[in-house]
Amino acid sequence: MRLTHVEVLEAPPARVFEALRDPDILKACVAGWEEFEPAGRDTYDLRFRAGSGRLEIRDARPPSSLTLVLEGRSLGGSLRSTAHVRLKEKDGGTELVAEGEARLGGLAALLPSRRVESAAREQISGFFEKLAARLR
Repeated sequence: MRLTHVEVLEAPPARVFEALRDPDILKACVAGWEEFEPAGRDTYDLRFRAGSGRLEIRDARPPSSLTLVLEGRSLGGSLRSTAHVRLKEKDGGTELVAEGEARLGGLAALLPSRRVESAAREQISGFFEKLAARLR
C-alpha cells in the first residue's frame, strides 16, 4: 500500500526536522506506544499493547529530508512501513511531504485493503495533528 501525506506546519524547516528526530516528541505523537527506548543512534525499540517493533531514522539530511522506517510484530501479523519525508520552507512555515509504503504480513495481510488504508490514514493524520500542536 502506497501513501502520501502533505502538511503545512507553522514552524521553520529546521525546527520541524529536529522535532521529527526528537524521541520525546515522536513518542508523544504516536498513539499506543507504551515504551520507546533508544537502541542506537536514531533507532528506537518500541512496545505497544499488542506487540513490539523498531523505529529507525535514516538518510537524515538536515533540514530538508529524512526517512522513517517502522517495523512491528504482534500475534496478528507484521508491519513494515517506510516514509520518505521532505521539508521545504513555505510562507514562513514548512511544507512537509511524506511519501511511503506499508506492507502487512501474517493474519494482518488478510484484512480488507480499504480498511487498512483508512486506519493508516487516520494514524498519519493523528500523528501530524499532534506534531503541529507541539510546534506551536
